[in-house]
Amino acid sequence: MAASEISQRQQNLLRAFLLGYVLLVLVSIATGDPLVSLVVDVVFSVAIVVVGYLVLVNSDGQTLGVTTGVAFVGSGVAQAIGLVTGWPTAETTSNLLLLAGLGLYLYGRVRSR
Repeated sequence: MAASEISQRQQNLLRAFLLGYVLLVLVSIATGDPLVSLVVDVVFSVAIVVVGYLVLVNSDGQTLGVTTGVAFVGSGVAQAIGLVTGWPTAETTSNLLLLAGLGLYLYGRVRSR
């Protein structure tokens, strides 16, 4: 998914969200507050599902885009399951799917140049 495929409004929303998320992470690190850490994890879970959805919508059915989007959505869902249940397997699955999604996304970016 190239940046040009996302509207300017979507880019601005993503930037604002990213800034807010980074600020939350910094507050979580600075304070060590478990509630803030939980909020960071929940926001990440939702955000990665949204990113996956955006990748899927903009994939035009191409296998790489669909696979990348599904990896991101799966990561967010696994993260949510891990938060609710505390299952280490769900948390590990979330991390692996996130790494797969990021790797596929970067591969697609490099390949498209």
